Amino acid sequence: MRLVLYSLWYHLQNYDEGDFFDGLQYYENVADIIDCFMDDDEFALIPIAESFIKDGLIEEQYEQFIREKIVFTRKEWIYNTPIDGDTIPNFIWYKVKDKDEVINALKFDFLFNCVVIKTGSSINEASFILNANEDSDYNSLSIREKEKGDFEKRVLPKLKKLLGNKLEVADKR
Repeated sequence: MRLVLYSLWYHLQNYDEGDFFDGLQYYENVADIIDCFMDDDEFALIPIAESFIKDGLIEEQYEQFIREKIVFTRKEWIYNTPIDGDTIPNFIWYKVKDKDEVINALKFDFLFNCVVIKTGSSINEASFILNANEDSDYNSLSIREKEKGDFEKRVLPKLKKLLGNKLEVADKR
């Protein structure tokens, strides 16, 4: 697993490789990585296109899980790829705050996108934006921070503790 530090963002490559790809253990390990981004007063908001629910494209158990955790519905784009503002779909944003809830969300969409925000903050005040990507050679996690240096100060030490010698850090700034 390799973490590349760039000036404006961070890129965690192969975050789900090797022993991480083992059913429930896979989800638990990815949830542990996501948990490194959340302090006690923070939670993750995950978007899902409103049309997925309206059109019945998700299983009933996941729909119920999402409906119980809806925070708001609106057009807010956090993905890595730019899009014309007129074509942004309406998203349902739902809240996950502990490992079990993160695991349930991952079971629905392992290529997740989320924002990490403090309790009482708005989505525009997100501490971190996380985008899971299916790259040509591996899955990766793109990480953007609101406050420069916050990732290295708050998250990187937790990732190093969690992953130990599995994590290689490359500074490209």
